[in-house]
Amino acid sequence: MTIEHAASWVLVAAQESTRLIDTQTQDHVPENINATRQNRTQTPRARWTRPNVILGKLIPPLLGVLAYKGYDLTMHQTANYLARVRGQRLVARLYQLQFIVLLSVVTLCFGLVRFTSHRIEGDGQPSIEIQQRKVIFECHPDGSPIICNQCSRWRPVKARHCNDCGVCIPGFDHHCPFMDACVAKRSIKPFFCFLVAAVLLIGISIIPLISIIYNGLKRVVETTWDSVELHERWWDRKVSWFGGPVTRYAYALFIAYHIYGSSDHPPLLRVAGNQDPTYDPCPLLSSPHLGPLVVVVVAVFVMLVGIAMILTIILNARQGLSAVQVDRIRRSRARPFSKSNTYDPRIYLYLPLPLPNPSSTSNKPEQEQDRSQDGLVVAIEPEEPLFDLGAGKNLKMLLGQKWWEWVLPWRRSIIAEGDAMFNPEVMARLVEKARKKS
Repeated sequence: MTIEHAASWVLVAAQESTRLIDTQTQDHVPENINATRQNRTQTPRARWTRPNVILGKLIPPLLGVLAYKGYDLTMHQTANYLARVRGQRLVARLYQLQFIVLLSVVTLCFGLVRFTSHRIEGDGQPSIEIQQRKVIFECHPDGSPIICNQCSRWRPVKARHCNDCGVCIPGFDHHCPFMDACVAKRSIKPFFCFLVAAVLLIGISIIPLISIIYNGLKRVVETTWDSVELHERWWDRKVSWFGGPVTRYAYALFIAYHIYGSSDHPPLLRVAGNQDPTYDPCPLLSSPHLGPLVVVVVAVFVMLVGIAMILTIILNARQGLSAVQVDRIRRSRARPFSKSNTYDPRIYLYLPLPLPNPSSTSNKPEQEQDRSQDGLVVAIEPEEPLFDLGAGKNLKMLLGQKWWEWVLPWRRSIIAEGDAMFNPEVMARLVEKARKKS
C-alpha cells in the first residue's frame, strides 16, 4: 500500500464517522421515507459519544504536549548541542530561527482552521432563485431542494451534514480530530499550509537528533538487552507476552532505559576543550533518555501522516475531488458486492429549461435571460468529473493564483459558486441530454 492510498484510507475513515448513521438509506431516498424522518434530531448526548468528538478533545492537548516537549528538546538541548558540542553557533541560531518561524505558522494555521465558521448563510431556506427553479441546484430525485433532516436547513451542492459538529458544512471535506474541527472549502487552504509547515518543522528539527537518538538506543540495547536484571524483571516472566510481541518489546525497552539510567555510564557527548567534567549543556542528549526517543518517534509518525495527507489533498485537488466524492466513488464501486441496495451514490441536479448558451446570452439584458420554471432532474454518477475544472485551475483555486499566495494561509481558497463550480464539458453533456428529453 502506497503512502497516498494510506492517506486516502485515513481521510475516508475520518469522514466515515461524520456520516449520518443511516446514510445508506438517507442521502437519496424516496420522499415518503424522508417524510417519516423529518422530525428526527440528534441529541447532544449522542454527539459526545462519537469517536471523532472524543478524539477531538484528546488529540489537540496531546499535540500541545508534543509541541512543548519538542520546544525544549530543540530550542535548548539540540541548539546547545550544535553550538557548544559541535561548535556551529551560526547553524544553532538558524536552527532556532526556523523552529520559531515554522511553529508560529503551525499555530496560526491551527487557529484559522479551528475557529473558522462554516455555517451556511441565510435563514436555512433555499434562495429565491432555487425556489423559483431558475438556477441549477442539487435536489432529490423528484426535483425538490434537499433539506437536511438533522438540522432542518437547506443543503447546497457539495455540502454535507457533520454529526460531529451537528450542522451542515458547505464544501465539506472531512472532520479532522487532530483539530477538533471540520475541514471544508473555507478552511482547506490553512489546513494544507498547516500540514506543510508541520512536516517542515518536524523534518528539519529532527535532522540533528537522528544520529544522537540512534546511538543512544544502540548503547542501551547493547548494555542491558541481555542483562540478568532485564531477564529477571521482564524477559523470563510470562506476563511479558500479554499484548503480543509489540507490547513485549516496547515495555522491555522502557525497562532497559530505566536500568541504564540507574547505573553510571560515560556520556555520549562531550564539549571539546572543557576541563569541567560536570559541565553538560545538553543533558537529555549526552546520555540516553527515553523521553527524547518517544518525542522523536511520535513526531516522525505525525510527520508521515502529514506527508500522506498532503499528497492526498494535492491528488484529489488536481481532479476536483473532495473526501466525500472519493467516498461516493468507493461505495459506488463496492455497491455490486453490497447486501443492501438502498444507498444511491449518485447526486441529482435540477437543470432549468430552456438552458441558455452562455456565449449567446452574456450580452443580453437581464429580463431577456429569464428561464422557464420547467426543468429536468439529471442523475450524476459518482465517477463523473462534475467539479473538475482542470488540474492547473483546480490547484490555483486551492492554493492561490500566484505562487507567493501558496504560503499565505490567511489568503483563503477561491470558492467557485453557482454554475462556475461545474465542469463545462460535463455540463454541456447534461444540457444536451436535458434538451433531448425536454
